[in-house]
Amino acid sequence: MLVFPSLLLAANTGGFNRTTLLKGFPKVHGFLDYQLAAAITQSLLLGGVSVGIAVALEIETGFFDRLIASPIPRTSIVFGRLVATFAIALVQVAFFLVLGLIFGAEIQGGFGGALLVLLIGAIAGSIAGGFIDDE
Repeated sequence: MLVFPSLLLAANTGGFNRTTLLKGFPKVHGFLDYQLAAAITQSLLLGGVSVGIAVALEIETGFFDRLIASPIPRTSIVFGRLVATFAIALVQVAFFLVLGLIFGAEIQGGFGGALLVLLIGAIAGSIAGGFIDDE
């Protein structure tokens, strides 16, 4: 969830950095600013797929059946999975924001904009995990 998008971020930023000089390219500080959103999105989608694989393994091994047979509400099972997915997505987005800042990315919205990106990313990651989590 973090390694592959990080490698693509490094390769794309290094290889396409001069494209920011092309006529018509949006005004950005560097290509890293432009590519960071793609890396975050790719990481969140991979996180959603990982959640789906985890649910499939739980169903295959019978753990999901034991959860359903337990005396807790089924909504708690689903909500717990989504909260865990939200937390994983928060870590993913924070990782890429910090990585981007270390290598010179600029967040136009400042600290408030970074918090908003963190929140929107975590919600988007939860949605990606929720699509796959639907039984």
